[in-house]
Amino acid sequence: MVAEDDVFNEEPDFNKAIEAIRQLPEGYQMVLNLYAIENYSHKEIAKALNISVGTSKSQLARARKKLTELVKGK
Repeated sequence: MVAEDDVFNEEPDFNKAIEAIRQLPEGYQMVLNLYAIENYSHKEIAKALNISVGTSKSQLARARKKLTELVKGK
């Protein structure tokens, strides 16, 4: 049995995921895409976007948190 709050064990709803990603701030979207889809390292992302490695990491963490909230409907 899947816990109600465990969205990562649910059957994926790609339309819901895409809509949630579109609601993220642009910076979150860019870092998430470069890291999760394009497989860039934080160092590569930092160089490409002219930000620090720490900013890249924090943007990714915030994007993940916000995505979880959006998918859960909070």
